[in-house]
Amino acid sequence: MDFERAAAVYERDIWPLWSGPFAQLLLREVPAQLDQPVLEVFCNAGNLSVALLDRLVGKARLIAIDPVQDLLDIAREKTTEALRQHRIFFHHSELSERFRIPDDLFGLACCNLGLFYVDPPDTMLEEIWRTLQPGGLALLTTPLRGSLTDLFGPTRTFLEQIGEHEALRQIDVHEHLYRLPEQAMYLLHQIGFERVNLRRQSFRLFFENAHAMFAHTFIQRGFLSLWLPSLQHHNRDRVVQELTRLFEAMYTHSPIEVVVRAGCLLATKPSVDESDLF
Repeated sequence: MDFERAAAVYERDIWPLWSGPFAQLLLREVPAQLDQPVLEVFCNAGNLSVALLDRLVGKARLIAIDPVQDLLDIAREKTTEALRQHRIFFHHSELSERFRIPDDLFGLACCNLGLFYVDPPDTMLEEIWRTLQPGGLALLTTPLRGSLTDLFGPTRTFLEQIGEHEALRQIDVHEHLYRLPEQAMYLLHQIGFERVNLRRQSFRLFFENAHAMFAHTFIQRGFLSLWLPSLQHHNRDRVVQELTRLFEAMYTHSPIEVVVRAGCLLATKPSVDESDLF
């Protein structure tokens, strides 16, 4: 893999448009100084890791996990000095498997968008729970139901009109991954977390026009690729061209704003009750 090209694409297209705003929402809930070990799950290319490192004090350290080795290599390049100082350690691990980390280690666990991309998230959440200290805090971001409706709605209507029912079904499946607030909170409640709260904030994806939107890496990988392979009666390129024309007509060749409804879940692992020890 060309690491420099992959890093450039991620930094240019994915992070500023999508992952970065979620990370900023998470960072608002992170204490200004972190003096206990911190876990970062789904660290990707290390952008959030760099911000978390800036808040470590004393002997605190950051352990960051991701299932993609190529992204971990990029993250290592961004944190070479912290690696040399043993302030950060990267682990390659599937998020559907048990982490190679002791119990009750971390005072804080952060996960930017893992709750959305890891399906099912049960094992990941159980491992976050297991490795948190009693009283430890978990912060997890996720897009919520109502995100990208500016994109989903017209596309669904278009696919209905051209009779591509399987592609339409795939859009419905994907849209339901954007959980309702109560669904997102329930995932943490059922693991055993307490004081589960949800911070919400909307932000917008800006595109110069419809052509720029459908040519964007995030839209191609995070939207078109989810249903284009399911087309049964039409050519993929032609469908994208017609869909682009539809959005151009809707927005009269003007800039397009797509709303994202973001959420950051805050949850605490219960402290040990001394009465339970006797």
